[in-house]
Amino acid sequence: MFKKAMLILLSISFLIVGCTNETGNRINSEMDIEDYIKIFYSDSQAMYWLIEEEKIAVNPKVIVEYLIACEKTSIPKNTDLLSLEVKDNVAYVNLSKEFECFEKGDLVISINMGTIVHTLCLNESLNINKVVFLLEGDRVTTIGANDNTIDYSSNLKLLEIGM
Repeated sequence: MFKKAMLILLSISFLIVGCTNETGNRINSEMDIEDYIKIFYSDSQAMYWLIEEEKIAVNPKVIVEYLIACEKTSIPKNTDLLSLEVKDNVAYVNLSKEFECFEKGDLVISINMGTIVHTLCLNESLNINKVVFLLEGDRVTTIGANDNTIDYSSNLKLLEIGM
């Protein structure tokens, strides 16, 4: 009887706490807590970063999927998030080739990259400091005209934020 009670108690504790990997990042997305996340996107003239808070799951994968689907961002809607892994405070964002849409030009590709970087890095609850972009699983050297050999981070001093 004691063993059965301990097994039930242990099962309940896993459900409440959720699962984490070796770096402490949550891997049980069904238990993600919703909170207000700052979403960064460009104004219509591509001059300022606008910020809106949306109540969504505190989960980088859910957030990037939201950014792709969100009508306020210019990320091509046919882009697929193939995978997203966070390791040592770096988010490895693996997107389909549709992300590199040249129809709207290199500036829009830069804005789309910035939308993801700023949203992931400037929400402290995500504990992400840098973003690495992959296309179809590969770390390509450029995305549009953007150097993709670096890990991207956000620097508030470089942001112009419109209200």
